[in-house]
Amino acid sequence: MGKNQGAEWHSMWAELTTAVSAHARHCAEGLYRAVSKGALQRMEREAAGCSGLRDHDEQLYVHCTRLLEAYKETVGLYERYRVIIITPNVKEIMDGIVTVLLSRLREFDESTNGINPITEEKNAIIAKTIDSYVRVCGRLWKSFAEYELPKVCLRWLAKDLNKDVIEEAVKGFCFPTLYEAYRNGLTQCRTQLNDLNQRKQVQRYWGLMTDELEILATIIRIQVQALESEIEESGPREQRAIQQILTVLREAYQHFGRAEESIDEAFRQLIIREPEQFEEFEAYLISRMIHKGIEEQLQDEVRRFREVLEREADILLSQYTRTFAKSIYKFQRMVNDEVMLAEEMAGAFARMRNEWPEGGEDENGDILRGVAETMEIKIEGLRESSRELHEDCRQTINSFAAQRREPEESVYDTVWQLWLEDPDEFGEASREIPYFTELGQHYEKISAQCASALEKKLLKFKRETVLYEVSTYEEIILYSVSRLRQDESLNEAVAIADETLRVLEILLKKNNIQVIRPQPHDFFNAKEHEVLMAENSPDFKKGEIIKLMNSGYRQKDTVILRANVIAAR
Repeated sequence: MGKNQGAEWHSMWAELTTAVSAHARHCAEGLYRAVSKGALQRMEREAAGCSGLRDHDEQLYVHCTRLLEAYKETVGLYERYRVIIITPNVKEIMDGIVTVLLSRLREFDESTNGINPITEEKNAIIAKTIDSYVRVCGRLWKSFAEYELPKVCLRWLAKDLNKDVIEEAVKGFCFPTLYEAYRNGLTQCRTQLNDLNQRKQVQRYWGLMTDELEILATIIRIQVQALESEIEESGPREQRAIQQILTVLREAYQHFGRAEESIDEAFRQLIIREPEQFEEFEAYLISRMIHKGIEEQLQDEVRRFREVLEREADILLSQYTRTFAKSIYKFQRMVNDEVMLAEEMAGAFARMRNEWPEGGEDENGDILRGVAETMEIKIEGLRESSRELHEDCRQTINSFAAQRREPEESVYDTVWQLWLEDPDEFGEASREIPYFTELGQHYEKISAQCASALEKKLLKFKRETVLYEVSTYEEIILYSVSRLRQDESLNEAVAIADETLRVLEILLKKNNIQVIRPQPHDFFNAKEHEVLMAENSPDFKKGEIIKLMNSGYRQKDTVILRANVIAAR
């Protein structure tokens, strides 16, 4: 902007000095009312949708009440058919089942007046967030009118009138505070909604769901099976009555089991919705500002400045935003790849368990049952460890994401000054702002810290969970399955076990993990081998490997686990 043009603007504004004070307060109050109303509307809308659980948490209560209705129906059917249930053992078992169900019903407080208590708990958190924001809006206007408005009139005359000073005053004084309250309020609201450990009603019904599923599973597994064997000697009417009762329990168990899995999956994969960034929030509030009267004279300059400011500042900031987002995506991929490997391994073990034959009463039968039990332990261990890893790494990534910096108001002040000094050189000069250099260094530092923390967690998981399960499975092949190979009738079981090992090694190879499996007479290598025992052997030279006990594993150039060997001395 040239000096002559600046002088012209000063002259234009000098004619309006008598109306500055009244107009400033009128405009500022109108702008702030529109802005605070819009901010409150945005807060109400965002608070209502910031839970990553959608309605899964509320479904806890729905499913629990549905299960308890099934309990009531079971008890009612038993009372209805009590006169025709005459077989002593059947009656004794049914009395036991009903006693358990009645005790569970007594523990469940139904004084909710038809209102989902989890919904009430959620709405209370949201209402508290909104009430707090309303109080912030009221206090902020009072402070602005008392301390900032007197300065606004002077700034109107001091800034060449190339910017709406009142708008900037409202933005500069109010927007950061509104945004801070908005972001903190939503963050706290989101944290409270998604922190299942702190939500009493969620914990109550989650615990109830877990307890009831375990109790119902025990009833189905023990007492219902006992009933089915006992009613074979009962009459047709008694059998039909018992089957009707058992159908209610089985259907409740099947539905409740699926519901528990669905809710548990939702709880483990919370979709975290971050509050919008300052630029988006600012743009929304600016859209609430309506200029009238004298402000129309400045629209061309305001538009020109805002276009340059938003284009240049947003381009620079978006570079760091994209880099930050790419880092988060990269970290999530790292974790997902490791979790996927563990889940695929669990799937391989599950397929083996499903195909594995039942054992008889001989020694090989004991081996078959032992292998089956070991597979079940491995499946559960892998899945539980995967869930723990996913949650642990999610917290690390969220901690990294929380360090993302919001644009400082001083940056926009600096950009403003650069524009005023020389609009033609604005683009090049803006890239030299120290803030952006420091921001890049900050993101590079915290990205490296997060990457290091995740790599340590993933390496530990790979060593202590993934490769441990593969290694111990090799022991099963070596010690248990090898005994089964002597019985030709068990060739199918041996083939299943061998195929599972092959699948595991394919999964490892797909994840760039190579097996370290030295052969007899290979020389000992301290980097890749670990000696469990040294023996004298006339057939082997000193330092040669006599026998492999457990394979080792390498990923690229890193040895994760050394192979365990017996070596000659």
